[in-house]
Amino acid sequence: MPPLRVVVVGAGIGGLTAAVALSRDGHDVTVVERAKELTAAGAGIGLWPNALRAFEEIGVADAMRGVGAPFTSTMIQTRDGRRLSAYDPARVLRHLGGQPIIAHRADVQTVLLSAAARVPIHTGNGAVEVRRSGDATHTAVTEGGLELEADLVVGADGVNSVVRALVDTSPFAHSPLLTWRVLIADGPTPSDAWLSIGRGHQFLATPLPGGRSYLGGLIGRARRESPERTFDTLVHAYGDWHDPIPAFLECMRDADVRWDPVNHRRPPRRTVSDHVVLIGDAAHPMTPDLGQGGCQAVEDAVVLAAALRSGGPDALQRYERARRPRVRRIVSTSHRLGQVLSFRAGPAILARNLVMPLVPQGVSLSQIAGIASVRAFERNLAAVAG
Repeated sequence: MPPLRVVVVGAGIGGLTAAVALSRDGHDVTVVERAKELTAAGAGIGLWPNALRAFEEIGVADAMRGVGAPFTSTMIQTRDGRRLSAYDPARVLRHLGGQPIIAHRADVQTVLLSAAARVPIHTGNGAVEVRRSGDATHTAVTEGGLELEADLVVGADGVNSVVRALVDTSPFAHSPLLTWRVLIADGPTPSDAWLSIGRGHQFLATPLPGGRSYLGGLIGRARRESPERTFDTLVHAYGDWHDPIPAFLECMRDADVRWDPVNHRRPPRRTVSDHVVLIGDAAHPMTPDLGQGGCQAVEDAVVLAAALRSGGPDALQRYERARRPRVRRIVSTSHRLGQVLSFRAGPAILARNLVMPLVPQGVSLSQIAGIASVRAFERNLAAVAG
C-alpha cells in the first residue's frame, strides 16, 4: 500500500502508539490533541505480555520494561485479608509467555513521545469535525482552526470520541461504580500487586519503580448518585480494612486523588467506516477489571499498522474482522468479572468467597492467557496478513 496521509485524533497511549507504528511504515502522520499540554494523569497502567509483545513490533518494548515494575501473583483477598486466589509466579510466566509490568502512565507516554519525535503533534487542537472531502479523503477540523486533509482518520480520542459519531452512535452503559487512583512516594511499598474486595468496593495496590506505589480502586454505589469525591469517602469505604490499607490511607490524605466514573459500552458493530477507523476507548471502553483497556488500545494500533502494511483494498476490513471478536470478548469478560468482584449483597459475597478458592489455578491462568498472553496477540496479528 502506498504511503497515506493519516490524522490521528488523540495523543493518549493508543493514539501515540498508532502514530509511532504508522510513521515507521512511511505514512505521513499528524496527531491532533485537545489538551494543551501532554501530561499524563497520576496513575499506573498494567502492561501485560500481549501489550509488551505489541510494543516489540514498534521497537519500544525494552524501554517500557525499563520504566516498569514486574508483578506476578495478582493476589485477590477479602477486606479482612483472607486470601481468595493467588498465582504461582512461574506458572504465570509460563502461561503468559512473558512478564507483566506496571508503569506510570507518564513514563509510558514519555517513551512513546520519544519514539514519535518526528511526528507533528498539535496540542490544544482536538477535532471538532471530520467531514468527507472526496471519494477516499477526509478533512479533520480542530478547535484551533486547523483543517487537515487525510486519506485515513484514526479516532483515538477516548470515551467521549468525536470521531466515533461517524461510525456508531450507541449510548454509554453507565456503571454504578466510581474509580479512584493515586500515586504515592511514601508509606508501605507492596512487593507485588494485590487486590482486596468487599461490600461492593475494591482496593488495588501495586509497586512502581523508585519505591513508589500505585493505589486505585472502585467505590460501589447502592444508588446512581455519585458519592462525594473526597478523602472522607475513601475512609468510609476502607477505614476498617486489613493492613496496610489504613497506612496507605494516611499517605493519601494530602495526595492528589483522581476520580472518574466507570463508563463502558458494547463495542460497535463497525469500527471502520469510509476511511475512518476507531481504536482504544473510542471503539471499546471497558471496565478496569482485567487491566486491559490500555493494552487493547496498543494492540489496536499495532494491528492496524500491520493490516495497512499487508496492503490490499480490504486492509481496514481485515483489521476490523481480526479485532472485533477479540475485543468484544475482552469487554464482556471484564464487565462480568467486575460484577462478581463488586457484589454488595451478603449471600452473593459469601458464595463468591467460597467458590473462588476452589477454582483450579490452571483453569484461571488459561483463561487469562487467552486474553493477555504473547500468543493471544500474535494470533490476532497474524489474522490481518493479506
